[in-house]
Amino acid sequence: MTDFQHLYAVEARALYRALFGRAAPSILVQRFLPVIEPLNATASPAELAEYYRAIESGADLEALELAGRLTGRLPLLTRKLQAMVALAETLPENQRFYVNQRSSFVAGAAAVAWAAAHTARQAVRGWRLLRGGAHG
Repeated sequence: MTDFQHLYAVEARALYRALFGRAAPSILVQRFLPVIEPLNATASPAELAEYYRAIESGADLEALELAGRLTGRLPLLTRKLQAMVALAETLPENQRFYVNQRSSFVAGAAAVAWAAAHTARQAVRGWRLLRGGAHG
C-alpha cells in the first residue's frame, strides 16, 4: 500500500478550502490529522489512490465530491469532507455558516435560488472532472 502521509497536511488544507474558500486555521489542521488514518483504513487501495490523485491534482474538491456522491464514486472524499465539517463547526469563526439568521422572504428565496444554481454548476463541473479521470 502506498504511504500518503506526506500529503496529510495538504489534504486537510485543501478540504477546508473547498468547504470555506479560505485557508485552514492551523488548529483545525492539527485536529484533522488524527482523523485521516482511521478514515484511510476503511478505504481500498484503489479508492485511496483515486482520492489522493484528486488531492494532488488541485481539482475542485467541492465539485468532485458532489458528482462523486451522485454517482457513488469517491466515497472517501465524502467521508473526509463530512469529518472536516464536523471539526470546523467547533470554531467560533465558522458559526455563521452553521447558525441560521432571520432574513426576509425575498432574501431567503434569493439565497435558495443561488444555492440551487451553484449546486447545478458544481455538479456539471464535477461530472466533467470525474469523466476526465485525472481530476484536474
